[in-house]
Amino acid sequence: MRCSPIFLGLWLLVASTDMGRAAAAPTGAARGTVTNVDSIRRFMEKGQSLFVAGQYQRASEVFEAGYELHPYSAFLFNAGVALEKSGKLTDAIEHFKKYLEVDPKAPDAPDVTKRIAKVERILKDQAEAGTAKPSGKATVPTPGEPDATTKSLVIIETEPPGAPLRILRRVRGESSFDPAAENPDWAEVLATESPANASIDVGKYHVLVDKFQDFNQGETSFEVLSGHVLQVKVNLAQGQFMGHLRVTSNVKRARVFLDDPTQKSEPWGKVPFGDFAAIGEHSILVVATGYESVTKSISLERGQQQELQVALERLSVGGLRVSSNVVGAAVTLDGLPVGKCDKLEVPLELQQLKSGKHRLRVTAEGRKPLEAEVDVPRGQYLPVHARLVVLPPHGAAYTQAIIGGVLLGGGVYFGLESNRLYGELRSDHSRGTLASDDPRELRGKIYSIGADVAFLGAAALSGLSLYNFLHDPLPPSRLVEYKAVEFDSPNRTPATSSKREQP
Repeated sequence: MRCSPIFLGLWLLVASTDMGRAAAAPTGAARGTVTNVDSIRRFMEKGQSLFVAGQYQRASEVFEAGYELHPYSAFLFNAGVALEKSGKLTDAIEHFKKYLEVDPKAPDAPDVTKRIAKVERILKDQAEAGTAKPSGKATVPTPGEPDATTKSLVIIETEPPGAPLRILRRVRGESSFDPAAENPDWAEVLATESPANASIDVGKYHVLVDKFQDFNQGETSFEVLSGHVLQVKVNLAQGQFMGHLRVTSNVKRARVFLDDPTQKSEPWGKVPFGDFAAIGEHSILVVATGYESVTKSISLERGQQQELQVALERLSVGGLRVSSNVVGAAVTLDGLPVGKCDKLEVPLELQQLKSGKHRLRVTAEGRKPLEAEVDVPRGQYLPVHARLVVLPPHGAAYTQAIIGGVLLGGGVYFGLESNRLYGELRSDHSRGTLASDDPRELRGKIYSIGADVAFLGAAALSGLSLYNFLHDPLPPSRLVEYKAVEFDSPNRTPATSSKREQP
């Protein structure tokens, strides 16, 4: 069976400062896929930064903490070097010895054995001369002392795993490794199977993956700096050579589609996301709910690690979610009816509204109408809740108005009767026929007084009725605005937090 060339990807990632806890990985030549590279790298490079700054005691503590979580022998060696620099030679020797116990097949095992002997000899000479450094005091390197450079950790994986591989180091000269030549300037430091890890010194290295099953031989080169973590991944699947692409964005969890402009397949990942991809031209589509989609083109070369930063902007449209304390409340937006709040728990959802100011009106029978200005956000829903207050009762005002009307009518009647009687009395008096004890005179007075009382009562009740019609003891209807939510959030009445009331 003929196979295409082996695919290689070299992933050399930089450090960060977080020291999150993660599950431990095996030591020496590791078995199983390594899933905690970021956490391993954080401990390693945090310790290295302290070491470079001369804070050797703190550096040793960070390296030891890294070993507790990820028992890779490189942490032990680097802790030993930091302890040695801080003057704790006995503790340094213990760490170097444990380094050999944990990883007896380490490529530098003979050199570490010699280092232990040299440090023991320095400690012995100091004791004999009475110049042993007190704990916590940094030593000053003198001729003959071991090198104070920390080691790096290289993690090598293949897909599929189990492939035989060799790591070679350039020991002299400036020549590049040539698989077709003898390469006298290069020496093999480790032969094992993937996945594997090794504690290695600063220098130039080359990985050779021997023929494995139906796959051809592969190779790649890399350079090691002091106190770093490198992940070398060799892809044995058929296809093109690989590079590594990482996509970041200002919107967390934005979906990334690789060479899939119509989004027919599942997303390649969610930002921040990185993975190996075939070399060549690629189209990257970044999508997030409530944001304008962005498409970027990139060119990926063999073994290249590239990071793509994508800035997303909010959509120019938004929406409203209108709820009310009254089922069936009618909603009008900018003078146009748009629907009703038919359920208490599920708001009326208005979509594709132009962002900015709008005039909202909510009405219901027997309730005070509500009018308010709302500001529709870009690319989000604004949840609002209309608290419609009942109209004030006017029963007393109506009763007072009716009684006042009756009194007014009675006053008019009594006034007319009084005027009629007084008119008759004046007529009889002019003819000389009026008796001195005529009862009409008394009735006229009674009617006149009754009319005055009726008019006064009618005026009082009319004024009271008018006051009760105009007086409103209840507050106006109010609009409650909640914090804007994303388009894909559940459509329900929000909790009472993050709200603002409008009159």
